[in-house]
Amino acid sequence: KVTVFGSARTALHEPNYRLAADFAAHMADERGWMVITGAGPGIMEAANLGAGEDDSFGVNIRLPF
Repeated sequence: KVTVFGSARTALHEPNYRLAADFAAHMADERGWMVITGAGPGIMEAANLGAGEDDSFGVNIRLPF
């Protein structure tokens, strides 16, 4: 398993978005690892998309404030 966290403000067109997606795809496809994120937008979204639905999941919490 590998965990990916990053900025929620990284837009789809930014280079770091593509890097996160490519990294997650490599971890899932080449290494066979599950990719886990904080289930947010931006970098975390890119990682989930890169790894694919079967090889990733997001974990988030709801804070009481």
